[in-house]
Amino acid sequence: AGNRVMLKLSESTPATGALLKRLLASVFPEDLVAVVLGEAETGMAFSRLPFDHLLFTGATSIGKHVMRAAAENLTPVTLELGGKSP
Repeated sequence: AGNRVMLKLSESTPATGALLKRLLASVFPEDLVAVVLGEAETGMAFSRLPFDHLLFTGATSIGKHVMRAAAENLTPVTLELGGKSP
């Protein structure tokens, strides 16, 4: 009875992803907060799942693929695209 979170982190930062997965697992049970590590194919499979909501942060070109994949299940999508971090 509450929100659950699944995170698919960037394949460009595997060490950061592994650390975040370990840290979150030390605080939250995996059925509440799950961290998924993998390549781009994993991310596309992830975006095809029937979530209640999907949030993507990243490149505009990838965001278009995420939006198309999520549309198969009519999953609402929030896209944060094309921003730059200092």
